[in-house]
Amino acid sequence: MTKKANLNNKKKRDKNKKKKEKKISESTRESDTEKKPITKKLKDGSIYKGEMKNNKFEGYGKINYSNGDFYNGKWKNSKREGYGVCVYDNGDIYKGYWKKDKYQGYGTFISNNEEIKYIGHFKNGMKDGHGVLIEKNKGTYDGNWILDCKNGKGLFKDIKGNSFQEEWKNGKKIENKDN
Repeated sequence: MTKKANLNNKKKRDKNKKKKEKKISESTRESDTEKKPITKKLKDGSIYKGEMKNNKFEGYGKINYSNGDFYNGKWKNSKREGYGVCVYDNGDIYKGYWKKDKYQGYGTFISNNEEIKYIGHFKNGMKDGHGVLIEKNKGTYDGNWILDCKNGKGLFKDIKGNSFQEEWKNGKKIENKDN
């Protein structure tokens, strides 16, 4: 075979390969399983802008809820999942991780008037694990939480700068018997 024949055969193979790749690419792009950015108005009046897969919110997206809340972040199976920021209609803000539409993992919650700020861990939408609660007119509590309640030992620092070691069980302060 001559060099010219080899070159022509190679060109044909390359051309056929490109045709196959194009067909695969087009069929994949048109598939319902691929994430597609869209804008969708929901029955309740909420408006979603973002990626969808199999007619569900999937990947990155934003939603303006009809009640005035706003969410910007990750979605999985039409539920907030992964990192996202939610600004509630009342002005409260949550920045952090979500799982199945609930706060999960590390995050920050700030009340609308900034009177209360919590930085720490959440589980099933509740404070759970280590966290710091800052109450503007009271002070700061740095300790452990279970099911949204202070639990175990923690350090409380009042607004004057005085520090106190405290112990809690199920949200109730255990008083020191020595006092």
